Amino acid sequence: MFCKNCGKQLSDNAKFCPACGWKNEAPAGAPAAPAPGTPQQTAPAQPAQGTPGTAAPVPPRPVGAQSATAPVPAKNKPPKKRRVWLIVLLSCLGVAVIGVAAFFVLRGMNGSNAAEQAEEAPTQEEQVPAEANGSTGAMDTMIAILQEADQTADDWLVQVDKWNDMPASLASTSDFYDKLADQQQRMQQIEGLPANVRTACTDFYDLIMSAIEDLYKNMDFLSAFNGLFNAFDENDLVKTYNDFSDQYNSIECPSNLQDSWKNIGHSLDYLATGILRSDDAVQLEDMLRAYSANNHLQRFALVVDNEYKNLGNTALAELEFANLQIEKADAIESEILALSSLSDEEIQNYEFQYNIKNVLPDPTYEHIETIYPSLYNSYDSFVTVKMGCLQGERDVILECEIPGLSQSMAQSYHIGSALTILNIKPPASSEKLNLDSAKDTQIRISIKDKTDGSIIDEQSFPVHIASRNDFMWISDEFGTITQDNILCFLAPDSEAIAELKRNAIDELSSLTGEKMTSFVGYQGPYFLEDNDGDGEADNFEPASELTTYVQVAALMRAMSNMGVRYTADAFSINHEGQHILFPDQVLERKTGLCIETSLVIASALQSSSMHTFLVLPEGHAQVAVETWEGSGEYFLIETTEVPNEEKDFLDDANFLYNEYNGEHDYNPIMLYTAEGWANYLAQDPENPDDDCYVIDCSDGKVLGLTPFAY
Repeated sequence: MFCKNCGKQLSDNAKFCPACGWKNEAPAGAPAAPAPGTPQQTAPAQPAQGTPGTAAPVPPRPVGAQSATAPVPAKNKPPKKRRVWLIVLLSCLGVAVIGVAAFFVLRGMNGSNAAEQAEEAPTQEEQVPAEANGSTGAMDTMIAILQEADQTADDWLVQVDKWNDMPASLASTSDFYDKLADQQQRMQQIEGLPANVRTACTDFYDLIMSAIEDLYKNMDFLSAFNGLFNAFDENDLVKTYNDFSDQYNSIECPSNLQDSWKNIGHSLDYLATGILRSDDAVQLEDMLRAYSANNHLQRFALVVDNEYKNLGNTALAELEFANLQIEKADAIESEILALSSLSDEEIQNYEFQYNIKNVLPDPTYEHIETIYPSLYNSYDSFVTVKMGCLQGERDVILECEIPGLSQSMAQSYHIGSALTILNIKPPASSEKLNLDSAKDTQIRISIKDKTDGSIIDEQSFPVHIASRNDFMWISDEFGTITQDNILCFLAPDSEAIAELKRNAIDELSSLTGEKMTSFVGYQGPYFLEDNDGDGEADNFEPASELTTYVQVAALMRAMSNMGVRYTADAFSINHEGQHILFPDQVLERKTGLCIETSLVIASALQSSSMHTFLVLPEGHAQVAVETWEGSGEYFLIETTEVPNEEKDFLDDANFLYNEYNGEHDYNPIMLYTAEGWANYLAQDPENPDDDCYVIDCSDGKVLGLTPFAY
């Protein structure tokens, strides 16, 4: 059976439409009654004035009047249409939340005038006269309190014009909640109210109050969160870190905003690292550390900016869920009001159509469309699930798997009456995968009830899996993807790098006349001399630089002797994506782009715990390694110089050692002073955007940018 007024499908024995209040007076299988508002005819207990099938008109009883021994029928109050204030509530609160979060959600957008909308929304609907029927004073008192809720909401909506005064707005919202709570308490104290109606009224208020309470928490949090901006002082980063940390730890974050809040907390590590490296850079006059420090500060700002947006979007998602709760409350109220035309016995025996207890409305999903498997560890999530109980709470188990890429995960979650945001990322597969070519697969999601295992929802989303060699340079989709993520392509522990170093030891022995027969990193240094006999080396700086130089030279010689040659194809970090070989593939295929040969040498140096950087001028890639631990001076390595000759390295090594002056600008291993590095990195002093991008290879562990396990 369908409602004749709004078209909603109903059960065959339904007497009312819970959505619009249309009354079905016809028995199952009989013609339905007219829509609400038209004169009705009902059979009284005793026909009036001897006229069969008609009811005698009776004047309406005042609201709150007590029932007589023989019940006096009340004025038939037609069920309300959807209350306009609920719709206005959504639009007005949307303006409010956007106003709070405007800096990071919708910069420059203006909301509608909520006060004008509130004035247009009727505080009470016109009561359409209808024939009286059996009722009680308790029902009239209940209806009066429900109408009071309308007026309470209208009064609150007037405050929307004051959202720029957040403390006042929070106070008015708290007052609104308290008034609703008082109305609910008075509703519970009505004597003679049928139990089923009392329960429905309780559910009506619980839904609205839950929505308002969660909204208040979000508003209060966003207001406090905006105060974090006061902690930023670009001229005093240490004070910024301390103030930001103190305020961050003092703010109570609602459960539905926790993921973004935790990411902002983690970003403080980037700020701390940037501050420490800035201090080191000043003390050592180290331009590479200075650039690296700036990268961390920029990453901090990027993460905070992204999470600002996420927090605002999540708050608005909670607002939409609150509106769903209010819509359900509206449907409950319509059904309650429709009962006023029934007799006492019919009211007591009435079974309400709504169902909200522990109900999970259909979850909503956002999912990634393309996954770069080599960047697996850079993603925050692959699927975002949003769900909440209309009322009450429920424990669920969420299962997720990406066949051919991930393991299957099963995680338990507690879902309450606030919208819960779940960022889902199953662990990477522990099996050896064939990802040499791209493929299409699915992200499979299943949500089950934890108690009985029943399936609440199942979904599959198409996803494109790029090949292991595909790389995304810049993106903010489902994670913070920047040029730093190239660190996922370093492979210091791979067998191919171990073989390169074994071959390099032979070259090292030959270059040094067997004075060095192993890779020592920064141990030593070798080649020290004590010419004045005071027991201390007279040549520490040239000896330490030579020790590092010959190890780099040995790696370059080994890569050349293994047959690796440079492939002079186009390369740019400004493009969105690129195909990049891993070090093992470069050594196997004996060819590589500048970024690929740089990854080989950087991986080998990193495996010896040497402080290594990737240096990325426009359209090129190189490697820098600190001449000695903590020296603040660096060799720049042009890894594309293959093939090469041992003699070239010997000549340069002797020059460095015998003519040491802190500078050597001959390929393939160059030494620059601090001024030389400053000039090199700032390739166009007039345009800082063209500066080299510098990546500290030790940041792989700091940022969690470790290689994907195939």
